[in-house]
Amino acid sequence: MPIVTQGNEVGCFAMRRRQNLVKWSIAAVCFVLMYQWLHLLWREDSHRDLQRIQHDPTLILKGINTMFDNKVEFLRDASHHITWRRDIDLMMLPQLKTLPEFTSPCWWVRDLPQDNCPRSMKYNREAQAWFAKNRKLTGETKLLRCLPYFFIIGQCKCGTSDLFARINRHPDVALHALKETQWIRRLQLSKSCSSIDTYLNLLQRSATFIQMNHREGAVNPYIIGDATPAYFSFNEFWDMLPGNEGCKEPCVTNPDLIHHLNPRAKLILSLRNPTKRLYSYYFHKAGFTRRNVSTEDFHDLVVREINIFEACLTSQSLRSCCYNYTNSYSQTHEIDLQRGIYHVFLSDWLKVFPREQLYVLKFEEYSMDVSHNLAEIFKFLKLRTLSDTELKNIVDTKAAYQRRYGQDVGDMLNKTRNLLDTFYRPHNKYLSELMERPDLNW
Repeated sequence: MPIVTQGNEVGCFAMRRRQNLVKWSIAAVCFVLMYQWLHLLWREDSHRDLQRIQHDPTLILKGINTMFDNKVEFLRDASHHITWRRDIDLMMLPQLKTLPEFTSPCWWVRDLPQDNCPRSMKYNREAQAWFAKNRKLTGETKLLRCLPYFFIIGQCKCGTSDLFARINRHPDVALHALKETQWIRRLQLSKSCSSIDTYLNLLQRSATFIQMNHREGAVNPYIIGDATPAYFSFNEFWDMLPGNEGCKEPCVTNPDLIHHLNPRAKLILSLRNPTKRLYSYYFHKAGFTRRNVSTEDFHDLVVREINIFEACLTSQSLRSCCYNYTNSYSQTHEIDLQRGIYHVFLSDWLKVFPREQLYVLKFEEYSMDVSHNLAEIFKFLKLRTLSDTELKNIVDTKAAYQRRYGQDVGDMLNKTRNLLDTFYRPHNKYLSELMERPDLNW
């Protein structure tokens, strides 16, 4: 019979422990491999589902209709919900007291509320984490919140993506998380995203950048922008929004809201020949809905929307028909013909903002001479003058956005161009007179 000593007991225990560790290690590796395999299967299924949705126009339109219905439902519920009603009535928001030591309109807060909006949640969490870390390292108990110093208000398909990308490369422009917040009157019209804090969270990465680069006793030069081109002419559901009760056409529009948020905001508006802009927008919108595109299809839509617009004019004013993007009509306008009647929308912006706060850029001129126009915009934004080398580095960067969908479709038909040129001609003339700029009379 073998003699068991204390040393042997310890050895046996150690061996059993090693064996158990090996077993558990193998089990853990198997678990991880199984998890990764299941995750890959889930991702492949999700990717297939996403591809199916992206290539099935029926599912895409169903999703768009659901979003539309959700906004209508929210607005109806908001009429008797105190918090939501308060949130969407931006004109009742108290004026924020901004600080003179910042070029952008900024102020300090002591805490950061939680955000449940899917689009801004990650920026809120990112800010919460940085705030906690910074407080632990430096003892700082304040967090900077900011609104935009400038807005690129439009127009869609007039080079706003490229323009913002180049402005964003100026050394005194704060780091931006995204180009378009699309919050005002768009993302704002949803239950979890209606609060002004959601908008501030979408801009928080820029505000945090400014705070990290701020020195006490010096004026902080960094500026923040919001380049949402829909702001210029999109006013969906205006007839269901506060301030428009009983109005036959909008009484409160996007210019009023942005002016209330920041009366000193600098506005940049890029405009393009409306005939060419509409054709570009046709492909842009079709890319989302996966619509089969062709020159004849575009022509048919143009004829249809001109007829709808002219029928509207028999009973309503020009402004009313241009803003006829209400809860009743917003799904009947597939190419938004009326958004090319620039002077109607621009007049509303000029009612609340002085001309010196508005820079109207002609897209065709910008495309021909990016360097000169960019330098003028930097001057308008009161950014420091760059050296020739710095400016050239910005100009030489690749264009930010180029159309991909429908590239094989040629130019619009001559009959379509003639039809649109005739439709837009008198409105281009009004625009030219309004701005006292003959070059805007395409």
